[in-house]
Amino acid sequence: MSPVRAQPSRFGDLDDARRRYDPDVIDKICRSVFETDEAADRLVDAFAELPGGAGLADARHRVA
Repeated sequence: MSPVRAQPSRFGDLDDARRRYDPDVIDKICRSVFETDEAADRLVDAFAELPGGAGLADARHRVA
């Protein structure tokens, strides 16, 4: 696998992380930040279309 060319600014020292852990795993994690999850995006869109409060649990069923 090729190293990640860009990295999110919130990530720390990738060179150090690659030395300490598997470089391929670090690169995969970094690449995944820029990928989309189409199924999750559809789910978020479906929730956004629900009427306000439709996703709230009934207070009688809440776990303390």
